[in-house]
Formats: sequence, C-alpha cells, structure tokens
Amino acid sequence: MLLENIVAASVANTEKVAFVVPAFEYLELPQKSDGVAQTKEELMQLLHRQDPFVQPFRHDVTPESHQSTDYWKWYRTDKPYAVRTQSDKYEPYLVLKNTAQLPAYDERFTGYGMNKITHVTELSTAGYVFLVLPHVWLLHVPHKPSTYFGELVHNPQHRLRNRVQRFEFLVDIMRKYKLGRCK
Repeated sequence: MLLENIVAASVANTEKVAFVVPAFEYLELPQKSDGVAQTKEELMQLLHRQDPFVQPFRHDVTPESHQSTDYWKWYRTDKPYAVRTQSDKYEPYLVLKNTAQLPAYDERFTGYGMNKITHVTELSTAGYVFLVLPHVWLLHVPHKPSTYFGELVHNPQHRLRNRVQRFEFLVDIMRKYKLGRCK
C-alpha cells in the first residue's frame, strides 16, 4: 500500500521521477518483412515463441544492467510500478523531466563505460523514484560495436582509468549529498 501511494504521488509530481522504458533486443538482425511489434501482446509473442526473436536487453551479456526493471512484473502489469531494488550496474533507458534540479551526466564518462550507470546512481542518490512504464518499450537493433566499446574491452589502461573515474565519482557524490564520512 505504501509503495502504491509513493507511485501515485510520483506520477502526479514528475519533478523527481525517472520513467523507465523497458528495453528489448533482437536476437538476430530483423528483416523489413518482420515488422515491429505494435502492441505489448505482439512483443510478448516475439518473446515467448519457440524460437524467440527478442529478449530483454543485454540479458545474456550483462543481466544486471537491466534486471532491476523486473521484466516478469512488466509482462503481467497494466500499471506503472516502482523499481524496488537497484543493482549498482543498473542502466535503464529513462524519460526525465528537464528541470533545474535534474543532475547532468558526469563529463568524466565519455564514449563507453559507466556513463549511464553513474547517472542512475546520482539520480537515486538525489531522491528520484524510478517508475517502469507498462505499455512502453524499446527494441535495440543489433549493430557493430563502437570503437569506444572496443577500447574499453581491449585496452586494460583505458578500462582501469574508467573504473578509477567511477570511484572518484562515488566519492564526489558522497560529498555532494553528504553521505557517510565524506562530508
């Protein structure tokens, strides 16, 4: 009941609401003749057929990046619902109201690696409520990896620098929001 009241209040006051758009991906490159799911029911058919054509985004590669969306709940609901727990690797696609208090993306993170994760971390720390939209989704089309992705994966120095930047970001967030001993 409390969570339902929070959801209702959050929808009414969108200043600090991050609307989560569940993300799916094609398992193979779609052809024009395949069309695109126009309804949630059509999407569910693509998900649950014997040879699935789509799946939750990054499900096989980095399940924690979208797991907090709770796809099983999304499949069954007609109402927005709050994300109950968030992995520290959560990086959903969001719709946000552009307000003066909306935290900007941290400019330390360019290219590939930690940009969405750190933004979601700051939104959570700033008190944003994450609401999953029940009749909205996106479908990611397969493409070649970017050079930024390749650099993060294949260059240990770049990867280490990216991870150090994340730790620096966390310290900065702790100071900014007066968390722990970093006041």
